[in-house]
Amino acid sequence: MFKLLDNLIRRVRQIRPILKVLGNERGETEGGEGEEGGEGTNDFFDSLSEENRGANVNGVATLSKFKTVDDLGKSYVELQTKIGQKGVLIPKEGAPPEEKEAYLNAIGRPAKPEEYKFDAIEGLHESIKVTPETTAFFNNSVHKIGLTNEQANAINKMQLEFVNNAIKEQDRLELEASQKADTALRTEWKDKFDANKDLVSKMVAKLGDEFVQALGDKASNPSVLKGLGILALSMSEDQIGKLGSFTSSSGGSKEEASAKIAEYANQLATDPKSAIADVNHPGHKAAVADRTKQYDIAHGGGE
Repeated sequence: MFKLLDNLIRRVRQIRPILKVLGNERGETEGGEGEEGGEGTNDFFDSLSEENRGANVNGVATLSKFKTVDDLGKSYVELQTKIGQKGVLIPKEGAPPEEKEAYLNAIGRPAKPEEYKFDAIEGLHESIKVTPETTAFFNNSVHKIGLTNEQANAINKMQLEFVNNAIKEQDRLELEASQKADTALRTEWKDKFDANKDLVSKMVAKLGDEFVQALGDKASNPSVLKGLGILALSMSEDQIGKLGSFTSSSGGSKEEASAKIAEYANQLATDPKSAIADVNHPGHKAAVADRTKQYDIAHGGGE
């Protein structure tokens, strides 16, 4: 396009003196009107080849609007100025990686993943932990995609708010189910309710987190709780105290905890049906609790 304009400008400059002479011989003034006041012709446009006179972009004639070579020159300069202000050209298909990288950086993507800046999200559920590992994973992902800081910040906010609302809704549903179970058991156990519930709680605590995880959403089922109550009532407190725990004896090292956190981050990003990602998964609450535990080991006390 630019080469065409350059050639046209040079060509018109070459023939302009001749056009002036011819125009004067026909009795036309320099302004393009004859002595008798009739309309003159567009000498510049008429001097173009038939191909250039018919040139168009997206169905719009591109050169017929120019009455003089000065009009064409002015438009060309304005076009060059606008291009120079931005200086960004979209890479063509098959362009080398460095050209694509330069383009992404020019339109607003940070040069490095760690340079993304995100707004703090207030009021997040206590189980949501924004860790260095999850942040690094997210930053690397959006940088690879080519998102600008503004786009990545919007997605980060939307993602956290979605997970936050989902967890809060799950908590509400679990509380509602627990209250219904309490009501049913109060009717069944009557004045023995508090004592029986205390025994069940002690027994479940001794059996450990993995037992609770295995129960999943059935833990609030009145029939299951009634069964646990029957089991607890068949044992003395001393017997309940001697129950072994199914949980691991070691909390793991900081390296192991960091690896587990990274695994959870990967599941959140790639497997929406995993326990950590799906709030309706039976093991979701236990997975969230374990991630919190791993975070405490990796960034708190731990080994």
